[in-house]
Amino acid sequence: HPQGDTATVDNDTQLRALVKWAENRKVRFYAPADRRALDATDAPGWPAALDAYIKDLGGEVVATDSQKGREIIADWLLSYAIGMEYSDRADSLQKLVAAPASAAATPLDAQPHKHIQAPSPPAQTPAVKIHLDTDTPEFRTSLEGLADTLGLPHNESSEAMVR
Repeated sequence: HPQGDTATVDNDTQLRALVKWAENRKVRFYAPADRRALDATDAPGWPAALDAYIKDLGGEVVATDSQKGREIIADWLLSYAIGMEYSDRADSLQKLVAAPASAAATPLDAQPHKHIQAPSPPAQTPAVKIHLDTDTPEFRTSLEGLADTLGLPHNESSEAMVR
């Protein structure tokens, strides 16, 4: 984002600018001609365009009339945009990770930075099968504690929570 270090969604205008930037520069879900409703950030129909956009992306519509709502939308959309950016550059990133440790990594923006080194490739270790008894009270207690720490909902099925 042009104001990446200082961008906020303290008001509706800032959220609208962020959504417009994300769709036009990173997500690119709609064809350029179909982005007009999102690009018209001052239009009275913009909130409906945002709701349709979020639904089209597979997200959950949240009211943006509060700071919390704007933060939820911004966080979800930026997470989606990061996923799109990764998928656009997956091959480059995989090559970067697989590069020999002695070779300096080339950053994705092709700017040379001498302090960036490719990580060492992981050592090949045989797969170890672990059997977890998901029916024990100890496992359930630990799983619920992990879910609470991560802010995830509980489920009656331990296996569903693990997934």
